[in-house]
Amino acid sequence: MFTGDEIVGLDIGSSCIKAVQLTNNQQGFFLIKSVGLENLPPLAIQQEEIVYTEPVVNVIKHLFQKYKIKCKKVALSLTGPSVCVKKISIPAAPADELADMVRWEADQYLPFALDDAYIDFQLLSTPPAAKRLNVLLVGAKKERVKKLIQVVQEAGLKPVIIDSGALALENQYETNHSIAKNNVVALVDIGAGIINVNILVDGSSVFVSAVLGGGNDLTQAIQEEFNIDHEQAERIKQGKRVIDVELPRLRKVVQQSSAQIVDQIESLFNCFSANNSAKTIDVVMLSGGGATLRGFANFLARRLNLPVKLSNPLKEINWDRKTYSVPEINRMAPLLAIGVGLAMRRAADKIYRPVVNI
Repeated sequence: MFTGDEIVGLDIGSSCIKAVQLTNNQQGFFLIKSVGLENLPPLAIQQEEIVYTEPVVNVIKHLFQKYKIKCKKVALSLTGPSVCVKKISIPAAPADELADMVRWEADQYLPFALDDAYIDFQLLSTPPAAKRLNVLLVGAKKERVKKLIQVVQEAGLKPVIIDSGALALENQYETNHSIAKNNVVALVDIGAGIINVNILVDGSSVFVSAVLGGGNDLTQAIQEEFNIDHEQAERIKQGKRVIDVELPRLRKVVQQSSAQIVDQIESLFNCFSANNSAKTIDVVMLSGGGATLRGFANFLARRLNLPVKLSNPLKEINWDRKTYSVPEINRMAPLLAIGVGLAMRRAADKIYRPVVNI
């Protein structure tokens, strides 16, 4: 159950902003209080960086007004090159020395300068009297964090937590699924501009990474192939008939873009395997806008020779059918994995420390 004030999980993606607020019913189960999403104008966010502040602020304001979300406290996520999540091993040290020890060790793992980063960590399970400690290291570029806070504050909201998008995926998965022993699960969220991967072993994160790419690549490929604008290409990608297009040409474009996305996912899986030779992935749980592309899940399964399932972050969450219809929830659900994980941020049994707790 929630241990503090309710918060809104606000997932600011490259093409869409999602908001999720959860509460508890009398039995202690999660209940949707507010949920909604709004599309962003093209190019407002590029490669996970907020390029044009005003349209992002306006969409956030409109989203909260449209869905009548009253709560002003929000949990945000960071993804992409500006955040690093890595499992590391450090020499055992007294509790009051751990922060300094982690910071000392972090320099060799971060892809950006230590002085330009916020550092946080979570102690993982370690055998008693061990000479080394297992730690989940989280680092985020200060510039990106400050920009995110600025935008949200301009929208009239109060950011209280900034977390990793990949760890938010894990949060919602733990609530919606039982954890099988020795099971290796790959959580893959394909957004418009970023692909997040979090691989769990026995329910604990052992590999977290992200690469730039996703649904926007396909949209751009359709634009260029048929010489149309972004909105038309986006609608065609969603399976809507906008203009007459040659289906063989469209299928070729979709297949090429899908293959590029799969190549990126496979590359991350290979990195995991290189450092975990005794572990093999049992199942892929797919979420994000890319999960909704017709035929993509089956294509991914064939290419990787792995079972692929569509993730439903609302699987164990109830809602008022008078407020939200089943088709409406089903339409939004695949896009809400990170937002739901953020909205659970204070309710999870296993809570990772946030990148920034404001």
